[in-house]
Amino acid sequence: MHDGARRWVGWLGLAHAIGVGFCALAAVACSSSNGSAPGGLPLDGGAGTDVAVPDAVAQNSAGSDSSARAPTDGGESTIATIFVPDDLAGAVYRYSVTANADPVWEATISVPSANSVAMLSTGELFVTSYAGKAIYRFLSPFGALTPNGTITGIGLAAYVEGTTVVDGELWINNYAGSNMIELSFNPQGVASVAGTVSVFEPMGVVWDSVSRVLYVSEPSQTVNQVQSAGAPLRAIQPYSVSTDHVATALAPIPAPNPYGMVVAPWGELLVADSTDTSLSRFSVDAQGNATANGTITGNGLSYPLSLNFAPWGELFVGNQGTGALSRFTFDSSHNAVPNGTFQTKAGPAPNGAGSGSRMDWIALFPGSSIVDAGGM
Repeated sequence: MHDGARRWVGWLGLAHAIGVGFCALAAVACSSSNGSAPGGLPLDGGAGTDVAVPDAVAQNSAGSDSSARAPTDGGESTIATIFVPDDLAGAVYRYSVTANADPVWEATISVPSANSVAMLSTGELFVTSYAGKAIYRFLSPFGALTPNGTITGIGLAAYVEGTTVVDGELWINNYAGSNMIELSFNPQGVASVAGTVSVFEPMGVVWDSVSRVLYVSEPSQTVNQVQSAGAPLRAIQPYSVSTDHVATALAPIPAPNPYGMVVAPWGELLVADSTDTSLSRFSVDAQGNATANGTITGNGLSYPLSLNFAPWGELFVGNQGTGALSRFTFDSSHNAVPNGTFQTKAGPAPNGAGSGSRMDWIALFPGSSIVDAGGM
């Protein structure tokens, strides 16, 4: 994958792409964070008219690594939407997906340096700009997305990584700032910083609302995969989060090179080993203590980056090495069963380096424009 040091290799080319993107999106880039709608945003494709926020989203929206625990019985949602950010291409690719078919591309959304995606229970979509120090807001995420302003000036450093939603707040991994920024919203949708959590170079993040534990990955690496001088051991740092959002650090969980994570419907923590071809599994007890529980390999895993469960219990893995999605189902004993792969519009970027394309933090949410527009 990428960290601050590795990303710098492609900075000159990316800076040019961002400049072009901002010229094309001047109306968006100059808008305020108060939710005022700017001018149109380039959008290829599209799929009908968005209507009310689906109940599944309102009840189950979270962040870029997970939309909370998926139901184990298949749930009511049989269709979902996957957003695939591509920071070097300055785009987010939107797909509808069902259990036993390839994802269907619906739209390409132009966002400079797009890196991670999150959605509030209100149905508003947020896309972070990795190098742009900004967060782009959109309404009607399952239809013809409508730009709804940008959020800037909240202390974001140049490298913005994973995001999640904690009790209605947007929590953002501010990699170069070595902290997480907690963003709250008033009834009018105006964003403000509600607090920060100090974390050394945070990458991935997932919120488990059942246990009220926040998991943050700290790969702490350089471009050559060498441990950074003075950095903590590569680990997942869990936090117990109180209802008033006081984050208390729990014992770190050593992991080979952790990036994206997800909490399985049965409570197991799955972690992407981003410079390998595997996922690590951890059993977690009631006190938050994690025990290694094997790995998942094969089925196209290549520099896996981010993980999401669909409402019907299928695991989707975004592979930065190929730009493809690996799919897994699980049997009654929770053994992973390969369920095929799908090549997205993102190109291969092994070790974080690609030629103008790089998959970032994929996000999956229940619901789809196909359903909302009356197509199914």
